[in-house]
Amino acid sequence: MLDCLNEIEDKPGHFVIKCAGGACPHHWRETIVQDFRIAGVMPVLPGGWHLLAALDRTELGTVVREAPGQACPPEYRGANATDDCNHCEVGDVMQYIGGKQKSGGAQIAKVVNRLIRERKLETYSEPFCGGLSVTQRIVAPVRRASDACEALVRMYLALQGGWTPPVELSRDKWTQLRDANDPADPLTAFAGFGCSNRGGWFAGYATRYKFTGGKYVEAAFAATSSLKTKMRKCGDVRFAWGDYRGQVLGDIVYCDPPYAGTLSYPAVPGEWDPFTFWAWARDVADDRLVCVSEQHAPDGFVPLLTFSIQNKITMSSATRRDEYLYVPRHQLDVWSQYVG
Repeated sequence: MLDCLNEIEDKPGHFVIKCAGGACPHHWRETIVQDFRIAGVMPVLPGGWHLLAALDRTELGTVVREAPGQACPPEYRGANATDDCNHCEVGDVMQYIGGKQKSGGAQIAKVVNRLIRERKLETYSEPFCGGLSVTQRIVAPVRRASDACEALVRMYLALQGGWTPPVELSRDKWTQLRDANDPADPLTAFAGFGCSNRGGWFAGYATRYKFTGGKYVEAAFAATSSLKTKMRKCGDVRFAWGDYRGQVLGDIVYCDPPYAGTLSYPAVPGEWDPFTFWAWARDVADDRLVCVSEQHAPDGFVPLLTFSIQNKITMSSATRRDEYLYVPRHQLDVWSQYVG
């Protein structure tokens, strides 16, 4: 089994793939590798493999295309890779406060995908889609994703329609977008989340972002790379904006609402009411499968998965925090079948 791709080193007369820890052929999927001047076709030789991967030059750097040989088994290709082999994804770097790129998104999607596949469910719904860290990994005949932030969803719709985000965004332009606050302009969400400190809505201009391989790049570059990667996996997602209670729901519903006791969500006016949300979730669970990411839940919901992650958004000064994937108690037996 091949190790996970970390970066490519340019050596005289040949190129060397430098691998990170782990054992996963996932890196044969399309991957953005920045700051290399190579193009064409190259031999790939980690672990003694002699296969070819096509390299294309793009505005974001060099793109390594999936090799057509046995390096990547069929069960790890295409949509299946988002289920069974996704721990080493790159490109999921657009900042979004509360996003799941580093707090269990892959594990959550793995359980949901197994449930969808085994029970032959048709429609997946995510009424708090945020940065799409879970949405992009879901495999379902129909995917519905919505968010209360109109500017965010309008950006996703623009991307689906062919809009190309910039790889640079000046501080002056960021300030103009903040002051205008026009949700119809896709640059508003791009700047408000992707080019702002820690992904907080216009929470200060972000000058750079730590990208793949420990390199620092412009925040806009990282955000654009991330968005292009995600939208290649979300081209058929049915996006909508608005209150979670007004959305069309499917057979299975995943919710990642604002957490009680954490920073507010200034991209959406009004106060978050967790009591109303949990009452709604309880009603929805009467005829749909439901799971919720949160730090706490009321009676009637039990933790299915637990994640201990770096604390960046809670009000307390603790270094780490625990998050859980909760399910309704009466659905626990169903959900438990697809864990592990």
